[in-house]
Amino acid sequence: MKKKVTKKVEDEINTLVSKIILGFKSNLLSILLYGSNIKKVSKKNDIDLIIILKEKNSSSKDLRILRRVLQTRKDFVDLQLLYEKELINGDTFSLDTHGQFIIEELKKAIPLYGDNPFVGFFLSISLIQLSIMHKLQYYVFRARQEYLGYGFSTKDKSKDFHRKKIIMAMLDLLLAKQITINDQKNILKIFIKNFPGVIKDEFYSLLNEKKLLDIEEAMPIYEVLYDKALSIITYVYPEQRKPKIAKYKGVFFEYLIPKKVSTKIPFIILCDGLPSIPYQKNFMNILVNLGYGVLYPRYRGAWESEGIFLEKETGKDISDLAERLVKGLDLEGINLTATQITLIATSFGASVALSIAKDKNIKRIIALSPVLDFRKFSNLNSLKKFLQKMYPSVYRFTNITWDNLASGEAVPSSSSINRNLAPKIFLFGGKQDKEISSLKLISWGKRMCITTRIYDNLGHLSFSKIEGKLLEDIVNILNFSDLELQ
Repeated sequence: MKKKVTKKVEDEINTLVSKIILGFKSNLLSILLYGSNIKKVSKKNDIDLIIILKEKNSSSKDLRILRRVLQTRKDFVDLQLLYEKELINGDTFSLDTHGQFIIEELKKAIPLYGDNPFVGFFLSISLIQLSIMHKLQYYVFRARQEYLGYGFSTKDKSKDFHRKKIIMAMLDLLLAKQITINDQKNILKIFIKNFPGVIKDEFYSLLNEKKLLDIEEAMPIYEVLYDKALSIITYVYPEQRKPKIAKYKGVFFEYLIPKKVSTKIPFIILCDGLPSIPYQKNFMNILVNLGYGVLYPRYRGAWESEGIFLEKETGKDISDLAERLVKGLDLEGINLTATQITLIATSFGASVALSIAKDKNIKRIIALSPVLDFRKFSNLNSLKKFLQKMYPSVYRFTNITWDNLASGEAVPSSSSINRNLAPKIFLFGGKQDKEISSLKLISWGKRMCITTRIYDNLGHLSFSKIEGKLLEDIVNILNFSDLELQ
């Protein structure tokens, strides 16, 4: 057993494990020890075990076996029975009222028998965040009922129940930001660092006091934690409005504007990769929920837009749109003027965005996995053949215009950047990217003094990859123009 436990506790666990193995024999898949504080045995439900069986022949029979095993030690063990067929994937599994976020804890479970099947689970961060919001709802709705005088039953007999649940809620919110901590002693310090302004001075004092926390004191803390969960989820699962389409100088673009819109608002222009399917409804709605007007253009000579692809500098059409926004653009019968313009761009589009970084109408560029120099891009010929075969009428280029890309003329990319432009550029990459070297991005970003972040668990970044920590970092940049990523 990997955890440090007392000899008495270890003997008790080993005895239970032996009885479980004897009871289920070949049908037993795994016994997992998870999330337990087993330094003391005086507290109830100190040991958390999951029993996983291969086949579900008779759950009643299986439960009777476990009931006999636990007959004298129900106060010592909190046990869950699962079957292998219930463990399809992380997106569909939930343990008790915890939701999908518990899987991150279960991945760290200690196998006392067999293997840990949760280790291989891939889990969408958006589902983790949604399940965390549901858990915060559970906390706050139950607390409101207690405040009103209604009773409720729980197996948790902790004397300082509300302080314990508030700490759990803070841990859950940190997990929503993909931050896990093992030492709860510093929970307040870590939470305040990551969620500044949520824990007010009076809340901080209450949580640091040694006296028990009653419902009158706990209720407002539950509420502010729940409000923070709601603020996270509103851009993870935005209202889904359908973008509309318009045209400027022969370039078609989709757009969304906030429902309650003044004539002057900030705008974001999305610059997509190559190739790409022009469908970013979810991401556009996320940005509109943040108060931005969003334009998503088709490059000249691609999709509905007129002209020949790569015949001229691709960035010029983006600059023209930006200039029009600054002067005023008619959308839905309203003449809208951009108070500021941000480019969020990925791959080929990020290269296009970098090529027009000198444009004074553009305040910020968020560049995801850009090709820094197409003259040195080894996969360019393969990309050309792929586009000719799979997208012959979508990207309408000739051999001559394609050479404009290979020569660096159509998309000058990094050659357009100097250090004076560094404050307006935010560079992102994936360590697992097989096309764009994260080491080269880091080296170039450092040389040009550009804020750079590389995500260890991600590959080539595209709009479809914008979720979780990457989404949060982009939102932070939009909210704080002078933000420097840590």
